[in-house]
Formats: sequence, structure tokens, C-alpha cells
Amino acid sequence: MKLNRFYQVIILIIIFLSFSNNKAISSNKFDSIFTFVSPRPLINQARLNNIFSYSYGVDIIFSNFGFGGGAFFQKFLSKNLALSLDLYISGARNSDEFEQWYYLNDTSNTIIYKVQYKKNRLLIFPFMLGAQQNIFSEDIFETFKPYINFGIGPTLILAGPYEGYENSFFSSIWNSTSYVRLGGYVGFGASIGSVGTTVTSLNLRYYYIPFGDEGLESMDKRTGIEPIKNFGGVFISLTIGGRY
Repeated sequence: MKLNRFYQVIILIIIFLSFSNNKAISSNKFDSIFTFVSPRPLINQARLNNIFSYSYGVDIIFSNFGFGGGAFFQKFLSKNLALSLDLYISGARNSDEFEQWYYLNDTSNTIIYKVQYKKNRLLIFPFMLGAQQNIFSEDIFETFKPYINFGIGPTLILAGPYEGYENSFFSSIWNSTSYVRLGGYVGFGASIGSVGTTVTSLNLRYYYIPFGDEGLESMDKRTGIEPIKNFGGVFISLTIGGRY
């Protein structure tokens, strides 16, 4: 059966268009798979390459002595290496201490609160020169930068008499005896959050601050509690600060 000339023309056009379309597809360098690109780089290389000169801030400290505080100042030698000055302030004790109330004397209704058998109020001020080195800086997220650190320096130890100053902390410290001992620390931690001008990090350090063979009494040694011979230990700190 002969086809109508009109239908013949339509069939020829369809064959031509199909041939042209196949040729165009075969010569196209791109396939039909959609590729999605992040609107910003997953790692901001410009920020990673930004080298700051200094950083500073405060520390909230927790140790086996209890809570404390501190401050630090850093000088960057490179993007991943910094020198630091750290000052911690913390109480010191070697046992649990619980206050109880007592009458001041038999003829007075005045009540004082005191820790039985306590001999000295102790404060320590470790002042350390240290170094901090970032590790795995190119392999982990820009908002999580682990580091190691170490330091050495003097520690001021104040021993204030407790008897007679039970309710007067500042008077006890004002009348304290001071000691200076050399110590040091090693530790590790990580900066968390922004890599810009703010600093937030968690840090764990072990301090070694030997006092000497005799030690220093927090509680009267007649109770069987030994004097403190090492004013160090594990210190965990939360750091908040800035860079410039």
C-alpha cells in the first residue's frame, strides 16, 4: 500500500530529527546527571590560612581541689604553634572538708562555722610559660582543632592559719605564709567552634608541683591525714577568649 506523500514527508522529518538528536547527544561532553554544588566552601580556606598574632581569655577550672579560675595570653609563632603565659588560681586540700557549727564559747550564743581539725587554708597560683601545638590541623573540621601543650614555671602557695580565722577567709590569707615551688604540666585539648576571632576550647592538663618531703598541712596531721606533698594533679578547664 502506498503512503500518502504528506505522511512520507512527516516520516522523513522524524527520522532526520532523531538522527540529529542522537549525534548531538553523542558529541556532548556532559551527561544528564545533576551535580549540586554547595553555595560556600565546606572548609573556608581563607579563614584557615588566617594567621593571628595573639589570643587571650579566661579559664573556668575544675580539679581534685575543687573549682578555680585563671587567665592566659598567647603569642602565635605560626598558624599551628603558639607560646603562652597561664595563671591559674585554686584552693588546695587533700581530703573532704565539711563545716560544722559551734558555739563560740560557753557563755555566748554566737555561732561559728568551722572545719574540725583544719590547720591551714591553702591557695595555689601556678604561673606557667608554655607552648601549644595544633595537631591534625589539615585533616579535621575547621571548627574542631585538637592540640597538645606543655609548660613550666613557678607556683606561689599561700598557707593561711585557720584557727582564729574560721569565719574570715581574707584575714586568714592576709596573715598567710608564702612559698614558691617550681612545677610544670603536660596536656591536650581542642578548640571548638569558630576559627575566627573568638576562642572556645576544652583542655585537660596534669600539673606536677612538688612541695618537698615535709609537705604542707591542710588538715592537722594528728588526724592521720598526710600533708600535701604535690600540689599538682589533673586540671580540666573551659577557655573563653578572643584572637587578634
